[in-house]
Amino acid sequence: MTQSWWMLAGVLAVTGCGTAFEGAGDEAPVAVTAQEVGTAVALCAPRPYGPEVATTAATTEPTLYGTQGPLAVRVQSDVPNALWPEMPITVYRPDDRSTYPVLFYSHAYGGSDHTHVGPLLRRLASNGYNVVFVPYMNTGPRRSQYDTLWEGFVAAARQYGTRFDVTRVGFIGHSFGGGATPELARRAFADPTHNGLTAAWGSAGRFMFIMAPWFSYPNLENPTATNDHYRDLPVDVKTVLQVYADDDTNDPLIAVNDIWNKLPANLQEKSWQLVKSDGCDGQWLNAGHSLPAGYSGAPPGSWDNGHDLWAVARRIHALAGYSLKSGGAVARAIAFPTTQDALGLGNWKSCGGRAVVPLEASATTPLLSACGGGGDAPAQDYVFTYSAQEHCSWSDTGAPACR
Repeated sequence: MTQSWWMLAGVLAVTGCGTAFEGAGDEAPVAVTAQEVGTAVALCAPRPYGPEVATTAATTEPTLYGTQGPLAVRVQSDVPNALWPEMPITVYRPDDRSTYPVLFYSHAYGGSDHTHVGPLLRRLASNGYNVVFVPYMNTGPRRSQYDTLWEGFVAAARQYGTRFDVTRVGFIGHSFGGGATPELARRAFADPTHNGLTAAWGSAGRFMFIMAPWFSYPNLENPTATNDHYRDLPVDVKTVLQVYADDDTNDPLIAVNDIWNKLPANLQEKSWQLVKSDGCDGQWLNAGHSLPAGYSGAPPGSWDNGHDLWAVARRIHALAGYSLKSGGAVARAIAFPTTQDALGLGNWKSCGGRAVVPLEASATTPLLSACGGGGDAPAQDYVFTYSAQEHCSWSDTGAPACR
């Protein structure tokens, strides 16, 4: 597997185009008969992804969390990006001079244009959060990309000063950025002095929301040979790790082996979440790798479809409300769902108003899917196999266990 393939996959993950690594480009067969009669069934998404992605009008919208907030939002690309000067750092923030908690977003490989996730970032800012987006280059070692993200986050916090409440902080990441998220959180929460801070961020509240992560590489000063690279994260870091049933770019086992199994064993609150694809009357909600970035093609309005709102925006908003704003039991129930209602992803407006196939979640056990694959893989066949050797081949951080 070459570096150019992974770079292409990162770009495709943002654009939502999956045809480049679908072998001859044939669609995987999908059993649509049950969908046509409105029966609730779990299924794998059609590939290649196309204009069948559901519009915003296809499903109901969430209430309370995941909604557009009351605050006007200002978007400013006004923070210099020292390690990539051509691409400034963008801040989505409420358009006033008040102080708000801060959410630091790490994008997918090739997703350096903040507008790819603009609807999500704007929605979060409108509910009273400063959201920071730092572009990083596709080239160079992993360490330089992590450093670009970190130095950019610090630069934004310094420039905005008291408007950023860095005692209440969340780290959010997708794909490569998802893999980077626990290391960035570790620098902020567990190793602040070594990483240019005078005090740890997040002393009044902190969380991580990690989506479909790529390999993860901590930069430890004193590494051990044990499989606990994020062992020094504070146990009060509320953590959600979300994977997608039809992710044909990143093996969900990366999330298991590189992050879930390396978190502190006594982490107080964590949730593994599996999002599945669903369809109704020719509309599709694809749980593919690009889910958090919306869909950049036709039909119009696909940026904020049901999965974007219910699976991603609503969960992040609730996690932030619970972690950073004392959102209480309701916010916690959505961020760490256990009941049928909390696991729900809305309802189709057609198909008799049936429920969209819900999340699956666990506080203890990673949940994998029968979907996945890509390339020449058979339809609905989980073919990924996590490879420690492949992980190490991408590492530039050295032993033990390639960090």
